[in-house]
Amino acid sequence: MSPRIAFLGIGPMGKSISQNLAERGNLEKPLILWNRSPQSAVDHAILLGEKAKAATTLKEVVEQADIIWSCLRDEQAVQDVYEQLLSCSGLEGKLLVDSSTIPGTDANDLGERVRNTGAEFVAMPVFGDPTTAAAAKLVCIPAGPPEAVERIKPYLVDVVARAICDLSGQSVGTASNLKLIGNTLIFNTMEAIAEALVFGEKTNVGHHAVKQLLSTLYPYPQHMLYMSKMVNGGYYMEHALADVGHARHLTSQVMKFARENGASIKAYEQAVEHLAVVEKNAGPHYDITSIYGAIRLESGLPFMNEELVRNNKIAENRITEKPLQNGASEMPTTNGVSETPKQNGVI
Repeated sequence: MSPRIAFLGIGPMGKSISQNLAERGNLEKPLILWNRSPQSAVDHAILLGEKAKAATTLKEVVEQADIIWSCLRDEQAVQDVYEQLLSCSGLEGKLLVDSSTIPGTDANDLGERVRNTGAEFVAMPVFGDPTTAAAAKLVCIPAGPPEAVERIKPYLVDVVARAICDLSGQSVGTASNLKLIGNTLIFNTMEAIAEALVFGEKTNVGHHAVKQLLSTLYPYPQHMLYMSKMVNGGYYMEHALADVGHARHLTSQVMKFARENGASIKAYEQAVEHLAVVEKNAGPHYDITSIYGAIRLESGLPFMNEELVRNNKIAENRITEKPLQNGASEMPTTNGVSETPKQNGVI
């Protein structure tokens, strides 16, 4: 008999992961859904039909599920939810899996607390945004006792993920720390793409030629996603896949981890500075690819790509630009452009 699975956290990432789990995981029983805001779990269960059901309490989750998988917004949410979860009786023999992004020390502490209840624990942060999650193309990083990791593996590749980076046998904190290191790759990639596009625009080469070169040299989905949001204006016109405010909280964890270990990550520090520019000049709700807009400002260009204004006829909506403290132009407020894009995901 296959295990009964519960999923905790029905945010943008959780919705996509749990939907794929319910629809592609060959589950014998409906997936149990739980969220701190109960209506979100109820609504998602209705969407998934007979493949899922909502639980109203964590006690109900523990009573019914063999594997309890969580994906929560930040370490405070993890602390709050697991405080309730670990107070429930009947956890012996169950597997708890957490895909939240938390510091390695927090993951190790959490793993010890879980084991003290008689349950097993796997830390399994993931790489990908809600769009990647919806396409079942995440990269999962499971760490913990090998036998515990084996229990979750059947629900990863071709269910919610395209691949795993298997850290079986290593401390659960290792997976969380690897996620922080991987975060530097993401932001360094964005920074390099943004700089190249702006460099092209400041010369007679133009950003279209740079875009063609990047597409040829690095034809990878994630590179294409970042570049597309930059050159097509998604960094300020679309809802954020990962917002600057949450990203800055995560980057503070990465910077702290680097300092504690004496690691030099200067390219990453530059990307973090550009996130700060975006937050200062536009607020915390813009997409992280707004790094591109920050580099445009530093290069004497307006935050918004003027060519996009012409092509999309945004100018017809009577754009007004206000001076910023650094003398550059502020993001426009238009009928077609959201001044504060809604947060729509995590990194």
